[in-house]
Amino acid sequence: MKIFNSFQDWTIQDKLVATLGTFDGVHLGHQFILNDLKKHAKNQNAKSLVISLNPHPRIVLGQAKNLKLIQTLQEKIQSIQNQEIDYLFLLPFDLQIANLSAETFLKEIIFGRLQIDVLLIGYDHRLGKNREGNFEFIQAIGKQLHKQVIKLSEFKYGEQKISSTIIRNYILEGYIKKANELLGHTFTLTGKVIEGDKRGRLLGFPTANIFVDDPYKIIPKNGVYICKVISNQQSYFGVTNIGNRPTFNTMKHQVEVHILDFSQDIYNQYLTLEFLEYVRPEQKFESIDQLKQQIHRDVVSTREFFKLKTL
Repeated sequence: MKIFNSFQDWTIQDKLVATLGTFDGVHLGHQFILNDLKKHAKNQNAKSLVISLNPHPRIVLGQAKNLKLIQTLQEKIQSIQNQEIDYLFLLPFDLQIANLSAETFLKEIIFGRLQIDVLLIGYDHRLGKNREGNFEFIQAIGKQLHKQVIKLSEFKYGEQKISSTIIRNYILEGYIKKANELLGHTFTLTGKVIEGDKRGRLLGFPTANIFVDDPYKIIPKNGVYICKVISNQQSYFGVTNIGNRPTFNTMKHQVEVHILDFSQDIYNQYLTLEFLEYVRPEQKFESIDQLKQQIHRDVVSTREFFKLKTL
């Protein structure tokens, strides 16, 4: 997949079938759209193009106070690449573009600078200032310019509607299995291993403290999770705790993972955590011994989950 992030870099001469959106999470609904995109491109002997607004429009419009995103930009790029799309254009979204009318946006950007031949539109997608451009409007502009505009049907997972907002709420509420089901892949966190206070080591369960540097990356609900851990392209299994460690009366919010059967020095390296199951809420214990006993039970549960032998 070839990636473009500015109009100056755009040099494509191929016939293009494109779709447009933010694609946060690249969930099952998005995958449905991308599969249709590839089919239409193949049928028209054209190349597939995803146009993703970057940064998220709510950030540009000053509506990002409580915005948390399922994926970082790099995670989104990788997910779109996994769908075997030919081209990705990270449309540099700013206030100037945000204030364009739907007609101007279509004529100057989509069908103008990018020279899109066929545009696929989600069943409820709207674009332009104040979201004035619905499908009928977009289709009318397409006809003026002799471009094809195709409306995609709604995708549902059984009776479940899928949206990035629904998935974000599942993650925030700790419903990781439900989130993963609608994503069609596992929710991940990637961060740098930083030094902590080494309390886990004193408890007999050393942990890697993960610093997630993207302020918009969503962090799951406080609690204990079963995770797969990726370090240096190798997979391990782990128990992840998210929260403030109330037994020690700390207020610092942390993401820390105890990696099973692992003893390498990984300070300043990056780990990726794949969240698989929520185990229990974070809780305050009356004693350190009670905490150690509970961590031991969490480790046993993780081993049973992965069918690993108890050491």
